[in-house]
Amino acid sequence: MSRNNKFGSIQKLATRKTTSEEETALALSKDVFRGFIPANAIRTKKGFVGSKLDSLWARYIIDSFETDDGELADAALDSCLADISMTVEGGDFGSPFILGNYGFYAKSQFDNQASVLSENERQLAQKNGKYYLSEREWGYVDGKLGRFAKHGTERVQHATPGDTLLMLALREHAFEVGAVMIHRGVDPLVQNTKGEDMVHVVKEQYQVLAEDLRLILLRLESMAAATIIPTEMETAIKKDEKLVNKMNDLVVFLALLKETFDKRLKNIEQDKWTKRKYELRNQEVPYELRWNVAQEENVQNLVKDVVEMRKCAAERLERHQRSVADVNIRGVLESQKEHLYRSESKIDDDSLASAEAALRIVAPSVRTKVKKPEELENRLQITFTYDERGERKYDITALPTDSSAYKEPLFVKKCENSNESIMYR
Repeated sequence: MSRNNKFGSIQKLATRKTTSEEETALALSKDVFRGFIPANAIRTKKGFVGSKLDSLWARYIIDSFETDDGELADAALDSCLADISMTVEGGDFGSPFILGNYGFYAKSQFDNQASVLSENERQLAQKNGKYYLSEREWGYVDGKLGRFAKHGTERVQHATPGDTLLMLALREHAFEVGAVMIHRGVDPLVQNTKGEDMVHVVKEQYQVLAEDLRLILLRLESMAAATIIPTEMETAIKKDEKLVNKMNDLVVFLALLKETFDKRLKNIEQDKWTKRKYELRNQEVPYELRWNVAQEENVQNLVKDVVEMRKCAAERLERHQRSVADVNIRGVLESQKEHLYRSESKIDDDSLASAEAALRIVAPSVRTKVKKPEELENRLQITFTYDERGERKYDITALPTDSSAYKEPLFVKKCENSNESIMYR
């Protein structure tokens, strides 16, 4: 298979709608001179820069999960030390997992250790009969135990001994990296120590993405029905775009997976004829041949699961996009911005002093120094204007605490020709 055809399925992932961060990274990768690249360096379009050392291949595989960088994963697998069939080892008794010569921790490890410590602590308290803690006190103890259990830096969310490179990538929603693994020849039928195969992991991640889409839709609907800070609304919209892109990547990956299983069934048919030849010659059938033929029924069932899952994922994505369009969250956002920038304030004689005081309270650079700005006696509605000489003037309206305007939701107004944001009600 040529290199161009090899990435045919991966390039389909690029047809989805990109987020603003991805567009910026793509623009930088194309239009900006990034300097001379030494022969022993790696620099991908998604911004990764590193040394091209064969011993770092396993680390780069883990790094590729963070940004779903298929280019980095492919470069790592070009190492002479890379092994596509390698599985995860270790992870016992709080020790790190091992992939090749690289050790890493998973968040699931810390969560399990915290659960064990919490259970042991409760058993000890019950056995001695001397400690009687409320739910709030137990929550404080569990929090301390959780911080104690996290004795390292997590690189992945979940890992199990026996996981393949493909299973690790799918658990991190790195579907582009997963496509690279498929083309590189990773066996999707390999099971980990818990008996989970790659399709089982895909089902788990589909459920996670479906639930995240449901929650973000509820969030967008609540935002459309209320007055919300525009920056918070923009953050929710970006999160929705990211989840939609991930679900679309999953649909594309499932289509690639079905093609892989169809090819596997054809290979099984050929192996059946080869096995028959061995038997007619009274020769011993190789173990790999017998194992592959024995997987025929399993592969047929997996094909059915993949087809059904892809159908459900596509329908779920279509329903979500239709629901978001009905909410018209972008239209709501634009109307909120228009409302914020409409000046309805009056000029006060003490506007300059009041505005300076308000800036000291809510300016982003010093806002963290104010512990409880909501306890101020008055709320200030501030707008900025500029005269012909470019000097800034302050227009302000003081809103008393018993005013109806005080009960309106909190807004953040971005000042033109300035990097300062003013909070008002």
